This record gives sequence, structure tokens and C-alpha cells, in this order.
Amino acid sequence: MSLFKLSCQLQDHQGDVRTVCCLPGVSGQRDRIVTGSRDKTAKLWSATDATTGGYRLERTFTGHANYVAVVCAIPASDEHVEGLIATGCHDHKIRVYDPRHNEPIHELSGHTAAVCSLAAGQFGTLLSGSWDSTARVWSTFQSVMELKGHSAAVWSVAMMPSGGRQITASADCSIKIWHQGRCERTLTQHSDCVRSVAVLSATEFVSSSNDGTCRRWLLSGDCVQILHGHTAFVYSVTCLADGFASSGEDKSVRVWRGGEVAQTIVLPAVSVWCVSALTNGDIVAGTSDGTARVFTQSEERVAVAEELQLFDEHVLAVERAAQSDQSRIGDLDLKDVQGPSCLGMPGRAGESRLVREADGVYAYQWDDSASQWVKIGAVQNAVDNKTRGQVLDGKEYDFVFTVDVQDGVPPLKLGYNRGEDVWMVAKAFLEKNFLDMSYLEQVAEFITTNAGAAATVPQGSQQYADPFTGGGRYMPGSAAGGAAGGVDPFTGGGRYVPGSSTSGSGQPGQADPFTGGARYVPGTSEGVPPQPQAPAAGTPASQAASSGAGTLTVTSNEYFPKTSPVTFDTANPDGLLKKLTEFNGSLPLTVQISEGAMAVISDVVRRLSANTCQSLTAEEATCLRQLQELPRPQLFPGLDAIRLAVRHCPEEMCTAPHGSLFVKFLIDVISSDMGSPNCLVALRTLCNMCSSRQGAELIQDVFDEVMLLCERACVVLTDNKQVAACTLLLNCAVLTRPLGDLDRTSTALSSLNTILTHQVADDNVVFRLLVAVGTLVCGVPEAQGVAASLSMNETISFYLKSASPKANDCARLVLDLIP
Repeated sequence: MSLFKLSCQLQDHQGDVRTVCCLPGVSGQRDRIVTGSRDKTAKLWSATDATTGGYRLERTFTGHANYVAVVCAIPASDEHVEGLIATGCHDHKIRVYDPRHNEPIHELSGHTAAVCSLAAGQFGTLLSGSWDSTARVWSTFQSVMELKGHSAAVWSVAMMPSGGRQITASADCSIKIWHQGRCERTLTQHSDCVRSVAVLSATEFVSSSNDGTCRRWLLSGDCVQILHGHTAFVYSVTCLADGFASSGEDKSVRVWRGGEVAQTIVLPAVSVWCVSALTNGDIVAGTSDGTARVFTQSEERVAVAEELQLFDEHVLAVERAAQSDQSRIGDLDLKDVQGPSCLGMPGRAGESRLVREADGVYAYQWDDSASQWVKIGAVQNAVDNKTRGQVLDGKEYDFVFTVDVQDGVPPLKLGYNRGEDVWMVAKAFLEKNFLDMSYLEQVAEFITTNAGAAATVPQGSQQYADPFTGGGRYMPGSAAGGAAGGVDPFTGGGRYVPGSSTSGSGQPGQADPFTGGARYVPGTSEGVPPQPQAPAAGTPASQAASSGAGTLTVTSNEYFPKTSPVTFDTANPDGLLKKLTEFNGSLPLTVQISEGAMAVISDVVRRLSANTCQSLTAEEATCLRQLQELPRPQLFPGLDAIRLAVRHCPEEMCTAPHGSLFVKFLIDVISSDMGSPNCLVALRTLCNMCSSRQGAELIQDVFDEVMLLCERACVVLTDNKQVAACTLLLNCAVLTRPLGDLDRTSTALSSLNTILTHQVADDNVVFRLLVAVGTLVCGVPEAQGVAASLSMNETISFYLKSASPKANDCARLVLDLIP
């Protein structure tokens, strides 16, 4: 069988080509191609002649208010002899076009979120899928049926050629088979979002998923084949005469025949969003570089030699750029990838692992039915995460921001796409999460600050952004009494004002500048030795501050030196106890925590959450310690309860003989379960230990081990886990500064330098790491000399170009201190 070769490239879109389809030719004409893009247009391309492979732009379809997510050809009819073209858009609309006209002839409303999938059926029917978690059946351009049952976005839909059955695939990891409006079967074998389905025959279809696999299914619901070949998300599948083709995030289209990869076509773009077959056997793929490319097996339609050579050179150039740093896989350092020995332990169904072998890094997935690890393929190197869309609730966004509403409560995620009105996005976020609408301005400012130039803001609405949280300041006059201090939009606490005090001043309370949680009062953290204070706002640029280590010259700024550890104080007691009760009830009776002990734990958790518990009885402490004995898969809610106890009752939780054993337990949890919920809660628990004398002493006893742990965690982890790891490192810097211990300061600076050399992408993490550096070197010439010897000025200079103003500013201030 001959291989596919480049036929031609369709270039006119100004954004990613997210969708392609074939508009079959009529009256002997060749097929036309329809493309849809993030540039808010769909385009029609027609063949330049009857035999060669070229295409020209025939028409641009307008009228879309947002990204075009899907295009679909509706077969020709007596009324519409050339057929029709339907588009699905992020503005929630379906538009139908006559190929001869630019403007839509029908506009279909009904979905309440982006329309991301379409399929045409017999007799003019149309099936649509949406981010609103539903599919709809349309007839004569009217909605006649709504298919409800998925719990997340319906990414793909298909109509079987006979029998009246529909297929829907969803971000809830399931596929559903429908008949006459009723769900007949739900297929749940995929372990991640199901991105695409395509009909292979009257009784068979194929699916692709973010889990990296394709699967062949019978209408009976039986999965007859699992196909491994892609090394990343598989976005699209299309049927071929003798198999099918798939495309994905690994820069490739793969052609499948007989259950095997017959050909891999590498393209010069990170994301190959879509692939579609033409009736002449050619295939067309749309990519993140704004191009659609046609590939053919027909020698007469293959591109000329010069164009083939240029295409190959382009592919090689992209590959070389991706492999320029051989020490990394994306954001992961190769030294942190495990060897083959990690495959000696069984995994969980669908679990994936990266394994470093002699000739590269490979992805493996656990096959539960065969009880073995299956090699998926080689892992592509150095994918630029900043160029990809991110998925939230099954939907794709240019940005997904993490919003810590309360410490100890899982953070909320906020998705934003370029060009969206920040005020409308902020309003939708508040409504979705049942937050007070008075925070609208602050959330809009948070989006504007973090999205930078990509944010669309009405003229004249730019306001102040808090340097620590990135959120907006509560504007004067908007609070009772017209207080000048800014109120944290989520906690109600005041905006952090460096060096200020609430004692007798009548000023608003202060929210912790790093977590937005408990009130932050410099130097008042319980049990922490007196530490040098940063000068209050308005004091001279340089001022002597007394500490146990002597006189320090402290440069005034609003970031460092930080004098109190950052803690994670609050919790959702109802959610915590519900999950804890559920997990405990699922365990064998022999290892369950008794009903009496659970009652004691429940009472203590509610008092700790309400900040009305300052000490524990011996019975209460014993019951809490039982939570450490829960099996690791059921550990995290119990550990979360202990996190609160460590913060509010350190005397009972952090003293001998239990304290030192507990610290070692937490370190083991983080090391062995890195990336799990257990890891996150354990890191936050260690952060809380830093706030008391008893806990700080325990951390100091294992200082070197904690530094190594933080160093690894900050590089390997992402999102809120990475934030927790760098917060622990920051707290260790706070504890180290007043000791005047140059050895420990050097160890901490070395760890910070190692992390920062990895060019950390999360601006919040960067900011905390830089504050840690500033806390260690500010006013300490010996520490500044250590930083200089580590060439930290070169490392930190990279962050002067950070998109975050606060990280940029903090980097500049730290560099001013390093000779």
C-alpha cells in the first residue's frame, strides 16, 4: 500500500485550524474542503483543476462572534444541489451556509455553551454536541430532541448509517449510544476525555481520547481493540476505505490498518487538531500553525519536489527546536524520570508512567485486564506548554487560572480565552461558584493582570492589581466607611499593606498576601522567635532593624524580607467529613476507624474549622493520629484534618514522641505519592508546622531533607501542588533568616537557584521563590555573597521578562541586592 505524501497546503487563516471537513463534489466536480478556525471564520476551498492536487480559497463564511469549533457538510438535496455547510461556534450558535454565499441562511439557537461537534444524517437531520453537556437533534433547522446524560462537554457526535442510533463522546470519559432519545448503553473504558468518534461501518465505530489511545467498538458496546501509538492526546479520528486515521498533540497524523500504525505523518506544528478524509482517498489535517494540509496516495496529486523538500525541512526545523534541550521532557527534568524498575509494581486501571530507557523516554499505561504495563510509545521532547490550549471541565481555554478562595479548600479554576470580555467572564465565574457579585471588579482585574495583552477590557477600566495575589484592590468608597485599605475579594480581609499594624490604628484587617486567607500581621506568628520587620510604608529607603543576629540594613519594599510563615488555615468541614466518612465506610471492618472515634474527629474538625479549638484532649489527639493509619488511597481527607490540628493545636500534635515521627511520615507521603492529593495536603501540613515553635523545631531537625524534597517537588509538580511546595521553601527561608546560620542559608539558596534555573512558568510560584531569595539575602552581606557565587543574578535575570508585574518587580529588587 502506497504512503501518504504532501499534496498541498491551505494557508489563509489567522488562527489555529481547529476543524476540517469534506464537501463532496457534484456533477463530476472534485471535493471541496471546508476549514474552521479560531480566527472566527470558516473557509471554503475548491480544487484548482480536475486532476492535480491544488486548492484555492473560494469563499470566507462570516457572521461568527467567536471561535469556529466545528464544520460539517450537509448532503445535497433537491433544494440545495451543492449541499450545505453547518458551523458550530463558541458563541453557542449553529450557522448554516449555502456554499455560494458568505452569510448564513439559518442560525440555530438552543445550546447554552460552545457548540463543538456536528454530524449530518439522513433526511436533513443534524446532530450537535456542546460544552453545555448535551446533544441535540435538529430537523428542518429546528431542535426536535435533546439528549441529556453526560456530566461534561460533549466533544464529538456521530450518526450511525442505519437504525437511527446516535453516538456521543464526552469529557466525562464516557461514550453513549442513543436510540429514539434514550441512552441504550454507556461505555466507560476510556480513562480521560473522549475527543472524537467516527463511524467505520453499520455496526462499528472508533473513538479517540486524551488517554492517548484509540478504541474500536461494536454497537453492542463491546470494545474489540485498544490501539496504542500516539504519545499524547488524540484529538480526532476519521474513517478511511481500509482503516482510519487519527491526529493528536504529538505533532502527527497516524494511519491505521489492521489494528496497527501503517504510517506516521509528522507535521511542523505542536497540535494536529483535526483530520478528515476526502472521497478521493486523500486526507486533510488542520494544525495549530493556522494551516490545513492535504496528503494523498495518488502520485498525480503529490506536491512538486521543491515543495516536498521545503515541507520536510520545516518538519526537521521544528523537531530540532523541540530537541534543543536534551535534558528535559517538556517541563520535566530527565533526572526525575524513573527507570524501568518502576514497572515492577502494578498500577491502577488507565494509569500512565514515564520511564527512562537507554534510548529515550517512553510512556507506559497499565492494562488492568492483562495485569501488565503496555508501552504506548516514545515521548516527544520539549513541547511548549505556553502555546497550547488548556482543558477545564472538558472545555478548552487559552488560559486556566487558579483561584485560591480559601486555604485548605481545593482552589477554583477560571478559564479565559483571548478576545473574551473580562467582565462577562468574571460575572460567569462568580455565578458558577456562588460568589458575591460585589467581587466582579476584583475578578475582572485579576483576569486582566494575568492574561496581559490577551485580555479584552473595556476602555478606561484598568485598575490596581495587588502585588501578592494578582487580584484587584477593593476601590475606595466601595466599603462601609470608605476605608482606604483594599478588601480581599474572596476572604473579606484587607489588602496587605507592608509594615502596617492593626493594633490601635483603626486600619482595616490585613489578608495574608500569599494565600488571601487568615489575617497577616508581621512578626506576630505564634511561637516564632522575634524577627526583623520590613519598614512600614513611607519610611526611608534604608533603615536599621534590630534582630537577635545583630543590626540589619533592610531596603524598603513591599515584598521582602518576609517575617511570618505562610499558612493554610481554613477548610470545608462538611466536604472533608463527608469524604472521610465515605472512605472509612469503604474499608474492611478490621481497619475502619470506630464510630466513637469518628464522632470525636467530627467534633474536633468543626471546632478547628471555626477557629474555636485552641487545645486538644489526650483522647482527641489520639483519635486524630488514627487518621495517619488510613490506607494511602483513602488518606487525604484524614490528613487534611490533621493539617488543621497542626496549625491550631501544635502543642498536642508537634511534640515528642509523636512529632518527629509525624514529620518523617509526611516526608514519606510526599516522596512516594508525589503529584497525588496526599502530596498536596502533606506539603500544606508542613507549611502549617512552620508557624509554631514546636513545629519549626521539627522542620529544622530535618532541614536538609526538606530542602531536597522542596527542590524536587518544585520542579516535578504543577498547579496548586507546586505552589504548596514553593510555599514550604519560602517558610524555611523565613525560619532560617533570624538564625544567622550561613550554612543553612547557603543550602536554601542553592535549592532556590536550582529550581529557578528550570525557568519556572507559573508566575505565582516564581514570585514566592523570589520572595524566599529576597528574605534570605536582604541586609545580609554574607548571604548576598553566596548568591553571587551561585550566579543567581544570571538565573534571576530571566524573570525580568516575566508576564507578571509582581514577579518582574520582585526579580528586579532581588537583583539589586546581589553583587
